[in-house]
Amino acid sequence: MGKCCKCKGRLLCMCLLPCMMTGHLLIYITVSIFVTISYTPPKVNVHYVASGVSAHSAALASHPLGPFWNLRLEDSALWNQLQHAWDRQHNPILRGNATAKFKLFSEIEDECSSGCMTRKCSLPRIQDFNGLPEQMRAFVMAMHCREYPLLINQPETCRRNSSSSSSSGVESPMLLMAVKSQAGNFDNRQAIRE
Repeated sequence: MGKCCKCKGRLLCMCLLPCMMTGHLLIYITVSIFVTISYTPPKVNVHYVASGVSAHSAALASHPLGPFWNLRLEDSALWNQLQHAWDRQHNPILRGNATAKFKLFSEIEDECSSGCMTRKCSLPRIQDFNGLPEQMRAFVMAMHCREYPLLINQPETCRRNSSSSSSSGVESPMLLMAVKSQAGNFDNRQAIRE
């Protein structure tokens, strides 16, 4: 009876061992499948969508929800007013559907005090233009000028001072200096410096 019991135990162990291994393998495969199904990697966007744009429409491309340019003039500083007028005249996005250019610059021919050779100044419509200092007004009136009069052969500037050379007996040295600039450009740079 002991031999039979011993054989039955071995037989039972030999039969149950593969079944238990198969059961464990089946449980492992089932758990692996469920973990794989439940895991979804984070979705990677193909295109970057900036904040403030609409990406909800499949028919249209992403577009801004609000205007990109500020359509109002925030500050009354001279350079902001000049840039605002320049944008309105030359930026097709800000002009909308209008095909013709707006006339934001008034053409002044007779009152051009900038010394332009063409005698034609483009003066932007600026608030309180007459309240600006004289140099700034002259600069604004001449900033689009491309041809200034040249100062060549200045007899009053380049002649010798005869009174100082006769009293001391020694000739005073002369300095001849050529500057590649024009008088109008110098005045404009001086206005910006101040």
